Amino acid sequence: MLVTCSLAACSLPSLNVLCSNEEGVCEAWVRAFERETGVQTRFVRLPTAQALARVRVGGAREFDIWVGGPAENYEVAAHENLLARVDSTERIPARFKTPHWVGIYASMLTVCYNPQVLARNHLPTPKSWVDLEDPKFAGWISAPSPLASGTGYRALLAISASFEGRAKPHLNRIYDNVGRWTNSGTSPASVAALGEAAVAISFSPYCREASTSKRPLLQRVPIEGTTFEVGGGAVLEGARNDPHARAFLRWLTSEQGQRIVISAGQTPVREGYPASLSTVLQTAHYRVYDISPNRASRERDGWLSWFELERLGG
Repeated sequence: MLVTCSLAACSLPSLNVLCSNEEGVCEAWVRAFERETGVQTRFVRLPTAQALARVRVGGAREFDIWVGGPAENYEVAAHENLLARVDSTERIPARFKTPHWVGIYASMLTVCYNPQVLARNHLPTPKSWVDLEDPKFAGWISAPSPLASGTGYRALLAISASFEGRAKPHLNRIYDNVGRWTNSGTSPASVAALGEAAVAISFSPYCREASTSKRPLLQRVPIEGTTFEVGGGAVLEGARNDPHARAFLRWLTSEQGQRIVISAGQTPVREGYPASLSTVLQTAHYRVYDISPNRASRERDGWLSWFELERLGG
């Protein structure tokens, strides 16, 4: 007997994910969720600022859920009514979630460097943000652009917090030495691993991921201090596959989803782990500037306008 049906009636349940985490983590998340639930899951990986622009233009016509990247971008999207309200997520501390987004993972910002390139070019090992202002590093730093990357904006905030009201001259001197700007926060470490830069400004897991036995990378927290990202997740307003999107968000903060975070070298936000974000912040032996996503979102337009004017001439 032949059985026929319409495409809509026979199609598998599906989910479309916009992901701003490291591509391998995005892949691991969607494949594991697909195996466990049977929901056909696809993802597109975009840097955070580009993802926000895509959500503004395409929104729920293209994607059901957005995950990964610093949470201040989700704050911006929430203020623009682009995100749906989500259910309260258990075991995620209140300070790392709102009614519209929830923290899934965290990463500390570091200075990542290639010791072989440093030695070959007689460059000192950077220990501070001020060290990166040295003209010796001209052309040897790779950094993500704040205009395209949430990591780039977080780095700008970290340097700004380190020098309080005197930040802009320091930022300009560091940026003068950047020889390779990238659109993605994951890319500078790869540039350093290839020997095309001596120093990368990036989050710690990206540095570890890019490091190899033949091209090892090291990293350190600048002595002035650093900050961290809370990688967010949110269901898009009007999502076509809203129930599956909500199930995926709950799954990301479950033990299964958080295990993938840990295996990638990122910090779980869910409580109950020895190295959860709350514990890391309480026990860190270096200065960490706790810049809330709310504050970062409020200051975002001003800082990006400054960067565009100073670095691109308007």
